[in-house]
Amino acid sequence: MVRSNAVFHYLAALTLAAALASWAEWQFELKQSDHSALLKAPGVVSWVALTNVAYTRHEGKTALRFDDDIQALDGKALKLRGFITPLSSTGDQRHFILSSKAPTCPYCLPAGPGEMVEIFCRQPVKYSPDPITVFGRFAILHDDASGFYYRMMDAEPVSPDSQP
Repeated sequence: MVRSNAVFHYLAALTLAAALASWAEWQFELKQSDHSALLKAPGVVSWVALTNVAYTRHEGKTALRFDDDIQALDGKALKLRGFITPLSSTGDQRHFILSSKAPTCPYCLPAGPGEMVEIFCRQPVKYSPDPITVFGRFAILHDDASGFYYRMMDAEPVSPDSQP
């Protein structure tokens, strides 16, 4: 009898904890900031467009299938606007991740692979928590070991309003 009472109290405590957690989540819902307005600029490729990727099976392997609009960007010079996720601890970045979302943790990636582009710059770029615009040659990575879907080579920072 003593054992069944202990189990009952344990289950009751778990149920109460779950109910309180649900209430707290509802009461103090954490919302991610919507940075989409900061990322809009003339001639900049939309992050929404880059997320049109599907998974397919091809010859027994999982493969990525990119939307036709994304395929048309492969190998082209274009502009992207986003937030830097640094890959080195120095202030100047030549190799970094550009993302549609601002980084919130130094050990976490800010978004999924469809919302990140690996960037290699010609010249170092000073890190800033504000969005930047870069211009460079865009490439689709169909089966890259890094896990990224996209890469930009020979990138350089430009004004958001500049024409390529």
